[in-house]
Amino acid sequence: MSFDIKVVIGFLLLNLGVGLYYGRRVKTIKDSAIGERDFSTGNLVSTRVDSWIGGDYLFITLSEVYTMV
Repeated sequence: MSFDIKVVIGFLLLNLGVGLYYGRRVKTIKDSAIGERDFSTGNLVSTRVDSWIGGDYLFITLSEVYTMV
């Protein structure tokens, strides 16, 4: 088995372990989606700005790539 496959399998197993450990508290879909609703204003604003800039940059870059090819 190659090193790359071992790294991917290790990552997936670690991800599964962490998800099962922290997922014990989640009882409903609402718990999974919003948790305990302890979001700060700065956290919410930075998430929205990041989504706006990230999405805009992605579509502009993709359109330039397709234009150049």
